[in-house]
Amino acid sequence: MRYLSFFVLFLILFGGCAGMPYQLAKMDQEQLKTVTYYQLIDALWAYKAGNQLISNEAISWGLITKEDVGQISRREIKIGMSEQALIASWGKPTKINKTVGNLGVHKQYIYGSYSKYEKPKYVYIDNGKVTSWQVSE
Repeated sequence: MRYLSFFVLFLILFGGCAGMPYQLAKMDQEQLKTVTYYQLIDALWAYKAGNQLISNEAISWGLITKEDVGQISRREIKIGMSEQALIASWGKPTKINKTVGNLGVHKQYIYGSYSKYEKPKYVYIDNGKVTSWQVSE
């Protein structure tokens, strides 16, 4: 009985969530119009922009460009790409540092950890566009 309860709880928590990327992959064009911005970006990242309907919907929303689709599928970034395309390509950062000033909003996305096995990567974003990045040595 205990295992059955656990299984039912698992299904409720993970099986019925429409925001999960695999659920979005099953949706048609009309259903995709009902998802949130965050769900669409998560699905782009999960499928490396390989799901044509999800990619087309993100393009129609202005979250990514047609040129971004190839880079997302290769997990690459480029200067000038949108902040949303960056997240679709590399996923959510470990940490975000944000500064607001006279020239707009500046962000530093930090990917990775500070362990000896994984060097952090820093991506700099000015006013919603990637301006540069670096990998820690």
